[in-house]
Amino acid sequence: MTSKFFVSALAGVALFSLHSNASAETPLERGTYLMTSIVACGNCNTQKGPIGDIPGMELAGMFPFEKTPSFDANAPNITPDPETGIGNWTDEQIIA
Repeated sequence: MTSKFFVSALAGVALFSLHSNASAETPLERGTYLMTSIVACGNCNTQKGPIGDIPGMELAGMFPFEKTPSFDANAPNITPDPETGIGNWTDEQIIA
């Protein structure tokens, strides 16, 4: 009986700590974490050189990675630059 209580109490503490950590995160912190880790946006949206990412070009768009007679596929600039990035986009445009 005491081991079941101990396991239940431990699970409750673990769940509480997970919840409190997640709620302490701002939307910007969460988005940055997702972008730089799980989603890995830089893999497609950062220009590469012979030894990896080009310094200062994080999320600045990448050269076309697929060219066919019917279409070209490239990853766009998703920096906050208003002229070449998404700096002037609305929330609805970003979501779409």
